[in-house]
Amino acid sequence: MSTYHDRLNFPKRPRTDARLLCITRAKHGAGWHGTMRLNACTLFYIISGAGAFRLDGERFPILQDDFILVNPHEEHLEISSGTETLEYIALGIDGLDFVAGGGQQPCYIRIHCRDKREEMLFYLKALLSEMETKPASYDIVCQDLLEVLLV
Repeated sequence: MSTYHDRLNFPKRPRTDARLLCITRAKHGAGWHGTMRLNACTLFYIISGAGAFRLDGERFPILQDDFILVNPHEEHLEISSGTETLEYIALGIDGLDFVAGGGQQPCYIRIHCRDKREEMLFYLKALLSEMETKPASYDIVCQDLLEVLLV
């Protein structure tokens, strides 16, 4: 098992209320599960493997290239399958929540992004690289990359 996690303290910028708080890259072996948690809006991108996601009393399968956006303060849990390693990148985002077309506020959105895999990984890996190396103005670059992902 390997995990990378880092926290950010970026000022809000006028283009959006969304602010990147943290980024995590995790890889968990078969049969792993975390603990239920509540936090800021969370974006998950499944890099490889399969498993399940538990949210709002519902359990649904997750696969490579699934993009899951969880509204703030929704209790959630990711679980690797009994046979495959689950690898994902998760972003904690402050100031972001979403509503469905009918004005309802769902607790999550799930989109399968197989056709956008290269672009998603490009931006997410760029975010990770900026956080790991922390070059000059990395905070601005990270915030800009977040905004690109949210568009």
